[in-house]
Amino acid sequence: MAWFARRPKTLVPSEVLNQLNSFGNASWDSKVNTQPITDPRFDWSNFFSKFLPAYQADLTQAIAELHAAAGADPLARYGGYRVVAEFDGTCKDPLYLDMMDAALQMMYDRGLSSAYMTGYERDRWVETHGDIRTSFDRIVEVATPAIDAVSGIELEPGQSLMVTMQGPGPLDNQFWIERPDETTYGAFSMRLWDSDAVTLTRCEEREIGTFDTLEGVLRRLGEYLRTPSYWVHPELDPYFTERRMG
Repeated sequence: MAWFARRPKTLVPSEVLNQLNSFGNASWDSKVNTQPITDPRFDWSNFFSKFLPAYQADLTQAIAELHAAAGADPLARYGGYRVVAEFDGTCKDPLYLDMMDAALQMMYDRGLSSAYMTGYERDRWVETHGDIRTSFDRIVEVATPAIDAVSGIELEPGQSLMVTMQGPGPLDNQFWIERPDETTYGAFSMRLWDSDAVTLTRCEEREIGTFDTLEGVLRRLGEYLRTPSYWVHPELDPYFTERRMG
């Protein structure tokens, strides 16, 4: 009698399937904080390398196993999506797309902007919803003051003031207004000069230009940035041309 090796019940190792919720939670934190995952449980040798043989052997079955193991758990579904995306973010398997759609819906429901999306996440949202600006970011145009209001900010020549922060971190972009001399007002940003930088560097914002009134530079900065971000000075706030609703 010939003996044949039986196909294993699952291709994806149980240690991967059992950690989908934990991995999804770590991946979500990484997404929200725009930081790499530092948990050693989910580095290449401890996690992704264990999925690799299943990915190489039968991707369709491997995705089906991840999808089944995740069930209705949002974070586990996010984890299952991110496992496959690590190898092929543009995969078109229906169950993979189902997990990606659930991940995108979670991003939407929890109020993340499209700035957090990868390229293939943006493409998928556009494919299923038609656009990003209105359907994901909830952006609507708003009217700014018809005439320049009298600003409550007072800057002496040589002084500057931060008027918006793009995020909560010490290395997130900042925008400042300044009064270089008696008759001129302008704006500049503080940004990372390159990806390895550990401090912010002053960057000139030539597209904003210079003005002879403080209201002029506030209006132009609001037009330039378009939507409010993490923190905004109340004197700049009325000059944004778009708002994120909901």
